Amino acid sequence: MKINALPLLGCDEALARLTILAGGVADASAALLNRNGYDSEQPAIRWHSGDLHLPSFFPDEDDRHDYDYLVVEGNLIVEGCMAVSPQREDGGIIVLGRLQSDTLICLGELLVRDDARIRHAYCSSGNDGAFVVGGSLAVLTLVETGEFIHVHGDLDARCLASLQNFVQVDGETRCDCRIDSAQSAEPITRMFASYLLKAFEGEDNDGQHIVGWYPDDDAYLACLQQGRSPLRSGD
Repeated sequence: MKINALPLLGCDEALARLTILAGGVADASAALLNRNGYDSEQPAIRWHSGDLHLPSFFPDEDDRHDYDYLVVEGNLIVEGCMAVSPQREDGGIIVLGRLQSDTLICLGELLVRDDARIRHAYCSSGNDGAFVVGGSLAVLTLVETGEFIHVHGDLDARCLASLQNFVQVDGETRCDCRIDSAQSAEPITRMFASYLLKAFEGEDNDGQHIVGWYPDDDAYLACLQQGRSPLRSGD
């Protein structure tokens, strides 16, 4: 399916529909669409009615996604890699159902009304975006390097690496390995394939030498885009 073939919806009509349909992410959805309230140009809002099942969701040179916001009124199921890229500075995707994806690269705003199930997820928007799940989130790996993440339900993960921000979970958090700092060298290098990592050296507030470990953007994103696991175990 060509995303650019979906109908465009006016902002007022989209907000009215979201007030009724968005459930626990209604406030976040309204805030997202209202970001451009000061802009005289109307945002491009693409609306899909019903479930959307795609082999992959990755804008490329042949299918550049032309929208500010994409709303899926139903479940979004992506067999391969799903990429949420900022189409414009304040754009995003809203799923009014559940989300299922093999891998997720979230570089912008992603709001999911119900549950989300993802094998490997990477979230990094320079702290300009948010990944909000109105239900529960199940992942093998969730790596955050500059994204606000809020799970209204439970979080189940093999490895949760929140390297810049605190991941807010309203329900229970169940994970085998939790990494809360980029300076946690042992669990990071033990869990993730070494060729996907990069060390950054610097000084803390007391002038002490520190080393932080982060995913190498090019290598890590290529790994997820190709559907491979970033874990040393290969799961």
